[in-house]
Amino acid sequence: YEFLPFKKIISINNINNASIVNLIKDERPDVILTFGCGILKDPYFFEVPKVGIINLHRGIIPQYRGVDNVFWCIHNNEIEQIGATIHLIDKKIDMGNIIAQVKTNFDTVVDSEASAFNKTILKGILRYVKILKEINDKGRIKSHRVKQKGNLYQEKDRTIFSDMRALINLVKIKRRKSEPR
Repeated sequence: YEFLPFKKIISINNINNASIVNLIKDERPDVILTFGCGILKDPYFFEVPKVGIINLHRGIIPQYRGVDNVFWCIHNNEIEQIGATIHLIDKKIDMGNIIAQVKTNFDTVVDSEASAFNKTILKGILRYVKILKEINDKGRIKSHRVKQKGNLYQEKDRTIFSDMRALINLVKIKRRKSEPR
């Protein structure tokens, strides 16, 4: 983590663990960074950091809130919406102020859900680093409000039927792109 411009970085596995909440109370960090942490259960999280809690979300908010967003973009035939959002966390799922968004170029010849997911994470992390440097330089971050609720995708929404539809869409997308014009 030496490339990050912070004095102290603590990596954790379960942010809702009681020992982590106590650690945050003791350390009083300026910023908390999350990636795939789920719902923050202790209200204290929202009281401590000066800058806020910043999350790297694997989807373009507000259209793609929740989980498995590369999958849902393929399922919905919206591969142009594959990307990541860096946002402040609030008490609603993926509804905090947006700091930045990056889109992922889906290569219809070689990409799969997994490769697009990995490319999205890499682009998101690279943007995350730029934002962290900006926080270090200015002590704050610019963001804008989410103006609409969009779609919230949850684990329970993904079924064998939705997986089949996504697979069929992926095959159609690849065929369309490989057909001569």
